[in-house]
Amino acid sequence: MTVHVGYRGRYVIIPPSKDEIDEWETTLKNAKDTIYNHLLARIPDETAFRTKIADPSNLVWGDFVNPNWENADFIKLKHKAKLYMAYPYWKKNITEAFVNPGYFVDRVTSKKYKYRNAETVLGSTGMRYKLGRGIAVKAIGVISGMKRVLHDIRTNDVTISITTYKKEGDGEETISVTIPKDDFQGDVVNVFLAGAGRYVRPQAIAILTQGLVYAGMAHTHGLASLRDAFLSTINGYINNTIMKQVDTSKYTLFMGVKYLSAEDKIVVCVEANDPGATTPEFCTELAT
Repeated sequence: MTVHVGYRGRYVIIPPSKDEIDEWETTLKNAKDTIYNHLLARIPDETAFRTKIADPSNLVWGDFVNPNWENADFIKLKHKAKLYMAYPYWKKNITEAFVNPGYFVDRVTSKKYKYRNAETVLGSTGMRYKLGRGIAVKAIGVISGMKRVLHDIRTNDVTISITTYKKEGDGEETISVTIPKDDFQGDVVNVFLAGAGRYVRPQAIAILTQGLVYAGMAHTHGLASLRDAFLSTINGYINNTIMKQVDTSKYTLFMGVKYLSAEDKIVVCVEANDPGATTPEFCTELAT
């Protein structure tokens, strides 16, 4: 059997810098009037509030109520009634946030440190203009004919210093982050059915990022069993979506996320092998 392409990327959290958070702050403040006008265009009155917010919310929320609960129908009605009566409070809060001049701008500034939470996503997606494409993008790229990801594959560890806002919102800090090298062999191929590759990419990036973010958070807090449960769930999503779009007459695809105890790292690994291959040769961690 032949490994046509193999890629392994290691997940690390990469905080957004102070400058990037400040840029986001300015952009959001400048959008204040647009946000307010769009809210009013969408919800101009109480009827629209009930039709576009209350009813859909109640409909979806109702699915979370156990139908076997003794007064399930009454609970749903009570929730709907509360929503139907909520428009005056919604209108009041929107006005206080956006009008004369409203607290929107001040609140954006006082809460901007929360943008640090984007660090878990950046560890998966990367930041193309600054850090290059992330491991989720590279993983799906090398198996979907996306040759430009080759420019972002790292052959060595890279350590960078990032000045950012503290998560607690009390000042700044400078963090040293080591972005691990990638493992790569072979050449970029497209393992998917004709026409499917470009549509699989956003789906795969979303699935991988969701798994890496939540498994990564669990791992950071020492919750090994929860981390592994997230990884197992995401691998199930991959099997039910990405794997079903492979042209199996040309390739066998091995793809998944895994925790490597020897490195203390969560990794995403993909391998395109010959049709009929039953055991990964590059992504050996996926065999266990």
